[in-house]
Amino acid sequence: MNHPSAPAPHDGGSAAREEHLRRQLETIAQNATLALFIMDEHQQCTFMNPAAERLTGYALAEVRGRALHDVIHHTRPDGSPYPLAECPIDQAFPQNMREQGEEVFVHRDGHFYPVAFTASPIRDGGRTVGTIIEVRDITDERRMRREREATEARLHSVFQQAPAFMATVHGPDHTYELVNPAYHRLAGGRPILGRPVHEAMPELAEQGLVELLDRVYETGIPFSATEMRVLLRPAADEPPQERFLNFVYQPLADREGQIFGVLVHGVDVTDVARARRQAEEQAILLEEQAEAVRRQAEQLRDVQAELKAANEELMEANADLISRAQETAAARRAAEDASAALDAFNQAAPLPTALVDRDFRFLRINAALAAFYGLPVDQVVGRTLREVIPGYAHRVEPNFRHVLETGEALYNLEMVVPSRTEPGGERAVLLNYFPVRAGTGEVAGVGFIGLDVTERHAVERARREQAMTVESLHQVGQALASELTLDRIVQVVTDAATRLTGAEFGAFFYNLINEKGESYTLYSISGVPREKFSRFPMPRATAVFQPTFHGTEVVRSDDITRDPRYGRTAPHFGMPAGHLPVTSYLAVPVISRTGEVLGGLFFGHERAAVFQERHERLAVGIAGWAAVAMDNARLYEAEHRARAEAERANRVKSEFLTTMSHELRTPLNAMIGYTGLLLEGVPEPISPGVAGKVERIGISARHLLALIEEILTFSRLEAGEERLELSTVRLPELLDEVQALTEPLAMAKGLEFTCHAPDGPDIMQSDVRKIRQILVNLLGNAIKFTREGQVRLDVEEVADWMVFRVSDTGPGIAEEHRVRIFDAFWQVDGGTTRQEGGTGLGLSVTRRLAVLLGGTVEVESQVGRGTTFTVRLPLHAPASPA
Repeated sequence: MNHPSAPAPHDGGSAAREEHLRRQLETIAQNATLALFIMDEHQQCTFMNPAAERLTGYALAEVRGRALHDVIHHTRPDGSPYPLAECPIDQAFPQNMREQGEEVFVHRDGHFYPVAFTASPIRDGGRTVGTIIEVRDITDERRMRREREATEARLHSVFQQAPAFMATVHGPDHTYELVNPAYHRLAGGRPILGRPVHEAMPELAEQGLVELLDRVYETGIPFSATEMRVLLRPAADEPPQERFLNFVYQPLADREGQIFGVLVHGVDVTDVARARRQAEEQAILLEEQAEAVRRQAEQLRDVQAELKAANEELMEANADLISRAQETAAARRAAEDASAALDAFNQAAPLPTALVDRDFRFLRINAALAAFYGLPVDQVVGRTLREVIPGYAHRVEPNFRHVLETGEALYNLEMVVPSRTEPGGERAVLLNYFPVRAGTGEVAGVGFIGLDVTERHAVERARREQAMTVESLHQVGQALASELTLDRIVQVVTDAATRLTGAEFGAFFYNLINEKGESYTLYSISGVPREKFSRFPMPRATAVFQPTFHGTEVVRSDDITRDPRYGRTAPHFGMPAGHLPVTSYLAVPVISRTGEVLGGLFFGHERAAVFQERHERLAVGIAGWAAVAMDNARLYEAEHRARAEAERANRVKSEFLTTMSHELRTPLNAMIGYTGLLLEGVPEPISPGVAGKVERIGISARHLLALIEEILTFSRLEAGEERLELSTVRLPELLDEVQALTEPLAMAKGLEFTCHAPDGPDIMQSDVRKIRQILVNLLGNAIKFTREGQVRLDVEEVADWMVFRVSDTGPGIAEEHRVRIFDAFWQVDGGTTRQEGGTGLGLSVTRRLAVLLGGTVEVESQVGRGTTFTVRLPLHAPASPA
């Protein structure tokens, strides 16, 4: 890169200084943040610093010797050429003067960017030898300038369009600088901009507002006012007018915190303030008017009291006028007027009212009571009680008579009377009687007020019926839940359903299957004697009964005789002769949870439309309970029969086993005895070969006898006939005996047999024979199923128990077989190819004997490693079977 050239040196010292200056100039140029370009007298670029290279995208080598204008300033942003003659930058050299301004350069990549430039001529002595150009990118400056101008424009728009009045005053004399239209209108359009406040709007100074501006300007503390009363001139030559303003004086400070003016902004609330003041004045006026109204109300109350007293006097006078109606025409007219007023009151009253004289004749009656009687008012007045209500006049006359004779009122007398508007219906009424006195105090008649309480009674009756229904259902549920006898269940269901549905009679026809599997039908009756049904055949699945017996639907009919399914089946084509009359009909199937139809509930009533939807729901609910109860009863009966059959079979089995075992044991004992005699040489010695065969016969006979003894023991245990024979059991003797019985068997198979007895106490109170049988069974099994290794018997005393453990190294027992090894006649290898003999009763008998002695038997085993049976027996066995 070439560096800025300097004049040639004149001497050595000068050359050194120039070299120093050149280096400083080079350092400055290389580190300058501004882009620097140097052009020679031909306007060709001779130098660019790194900032210029970054700015233009060109390296010095690419630009040196070229006209800079042709490289970075040849085209305008609109794409048109930029002639060199019009370029202000290149004018600095020919005009020999500095040029400054803003232009748009073209980057090497083709994009345009704005720059600020300063082009200065380079002089050598008096001659211009080139141009130096300083350039900086002003893209960000222009963007910030545009943003600032846009912000100022928006603020100016807000300021001008704000509904509140706004102005800024500058300096200690508070000269108006900015004023928005709202403030200008507040000033009456006067020319105030550029003038001090005290000159532009002198009325503000007169009211002390300029002093407030001084204070804010001097202290920097804002001032605010709410609904301040200010007098403003609408024009310079007009008198001031009253305005109410909410405004703030806000100090304005520069960046150093120096206050240079005050911002005034606020709202004209004159209309609001005046409206509120008018409202306050009106409120005061209204309060005064309310006070006047209260005084008038008190006067009216006094007048009303006087009128009430006068009305009471009028009523007394009216009663007196009734008794003296013939005395004077004037009195009659007054009575007629009073009567008309009273009639108007009575006719408007919602409660039935009447006035009856001493002859029980209606003097007055209102429309409500006439409607209750079902007669027009004019057909009641003048007639007696017996003429108007002949059906129950005799029941109310005593009440009228009591009031006439005693002068005492009667209140809240309840009575049920026939309804005149509902044929066959009744209405419940609450009656009140009070005396009506003449002016002399004599009782001249009886006033009557009635209240129809039929609906209230109906609601109360419905509540009572609902409570009774709930209680009845609760009782039925309890009865069915605790009952397992079928006859009792069906009778409870029939009685409850008949009562709750309001039927005259009810019947429950249900199916049973006897022990032979034969089906037959029974029934229960409620509401009538059984004889009413016994002479008729059982109902068949006719068109009327079929939906019930097939369980397809509930049948409810207001009149079954009008049902299209009725009367279609021979021979009766309807109800048989002598059958109870049935009009209202309700039938509900009783269906088991398995879907089987158990029977049907049938209800009848002589009157039509007796059974409603509520009765149907009750009957269906009870039918569901009945089905559950009958299913339970049938299950209970089936279980009872199965248990009885199992017990009988068990007894037969036990008897058979006992008989067969006894019949087999007698000849076996004889065989064992004869083989013993033969082996002893009685009656004569036998050869060794024959002796071996005889010995095998004896062994087989003893094995068979042991099996039979095992079967007999099991049979006694099954029948509960095995009894304990308690005695003192001496363990050493018992273990010696057991070892003598089982050790030869182990030795015959080449197994090691060991027995370890406890060191402590060696006696028990138990049945020695049963303990011996338990140990022999367990040790025999261990020896029988162990092919090699050892069989151990370990005995130890633990607390109040004697624990016997029989262990072997046999094949072990799989986990899935352990739960069944104590079942009678079950063996792990139970097929016809099993290698070991036995009945499969040994372990079952062992456990039952242990339980009989008050103990337990447990097993632990690992397949391939052996099995351990643990027997725990109490040191003192129970006196009776546990």
